Amino acid sequence: MSVSAGGALSRRRLLAGGIATSAALLLAGCGGSVFAGSNRVRYWNLFGGGDGVRMVEMQDAYRKENPDVDLEAVTLAWGAPYYTKLAMASAGGRAPNVSVLHLSRLAGFAPGRLLDPFDLDLLAEFDVRPEDFPQGLWERATLDGQTYALPLDTHALVLYVNRPLGKQIGFLDDQDQLVDVASPEDFYAVLDELNKATGEVGLGTGSDPATWWRYFWTFYRQLGGEIELPVGERVIFDRDKFTQAIEFWLGILDKKRGSASADMGASIGTFVEGKMGMILNGNWELPTMLTAQEETGKPDFTMVQVPALFGGEALGWADSHSIVLPHQNSRDQEQDRLSYGFIASLLKNGLIWAGGGHVPAYQPVATGQDYLNLKPQANYRQAAEVAQLDPVAWFTGAGSDFQNQIGQALDAVFNRTISPDQGINQFEAAMNKLLNTPSPV
Repeated sequence: MSVSAGGALSRRRLLAGGIATSAALLLAGCGGSVFAGSNRVRYWNLFGGGDGVRMVEMQDAYRKENPDVDLEAVTLAWGAPYYTKLAMASAGGRAPNVSVLHLSRLAGFAPGRLLDPFDLDLLAEFDVRPEDFPQGLWERATLDGQTYALPLDTHALVLYVNRPLGKQIGFLDDQDQLVDVASPEDFYAVLDELNKATGEVGLGTGSDPATWWRYFWTFYRQLGGEIELPVGERVIFDRDKFTQAIEFWLGILDKKRGSASADMGASIGTFVEGKMGMILNGNWELPTMLTAQEETGKPDFTMVQVPALFGGEALGWADSHSIVLPHQNSRDQEQDRLSYGFIASLLKNGLIWAGGGHVPAYQPVATGQDYLNLKPQANYRQAAEVAQLDPVAWFTGAGSDFQNQIGQALDAVFNRTISPDQGINQFEAAMNKLLNTPSPV
């Protein structure tokens, strides 16, 4: 199946190129990067809440080990504002040395133009090599033989399970692993029992577009479905598997097993009180659960990987916070060495990062006994090996219009305001419109 490279330069691309060229000429007159020659490492990230606390701890660990380096770390608002600011800084030649990027957004960030590739020989000097990362993530970080991102973690969709209820009903064993949950019928039966036991829906969910997308993509991929997005052409997908994944979810959203109008915040609150059996959400909610445990003694819970329900692998939606090198008009070797040292420090302190629920991508940490002893995080570590990131296109990824468009179509279907066929048609039309929209960079 063909994938368009994007065709002729658009007006927006020419504009972006013009910005970059103007900045390059200005900086060339000044002798290169405006930040060259200092002992400062400028770092941008988008981590707030529990993730933000742990990132500060990792930054402080680096500062303690490297007192001669001036680490300037800036945290910006998550989402579109962050990526817009980073793109503008990269195009204008005033980008930070190091930044965080969701790996799912790499294709939209113009690798080679807004991002610079890593020097693998220099990385090896800091004990960071390709074989230190899950193969799937490394391949996703590589374009035309160049590596543009270093995965810091895998964050995945997981099940939060009320441990007492799981053992009472019998779908959770003494090792906190699911028992006999291997088909849609098995899953429905567990949810029915949880509903009878609690009077609440069996599965706590969210209903925002991004969450619907994660739910759908997990089981569409387990069914073997793919979505291809060839720029300038039409979306390629499997309509039968798309319908099957939707029907599976409609079987859950019957107001007893689950609710199409559920709010994730309310679901979490009910789960924390011990009144709900399961929640399906990203692993990033772990700090919320741990804080509640410290303050109230509840919930008694564990976390497990989403099971394989359609006979194949336990594929599931996931993404990866990754480290990138925003484009510099001229790279300074000494400053690059400082930046690589900082990046290596972040990777090697992955155990701190895992405290927030994320699976470390750096394998010397992920396979170490300290991480394997970390519960419940280690229960779902294999989710990293079967991570299913968004399809590749300039408009996909975390917080993207792609997720909004497909999520809105799914929301209408799950709330039964339109039929599955109408929802699929809405998705198809939205994708074809995006595929024929020029990339802004």
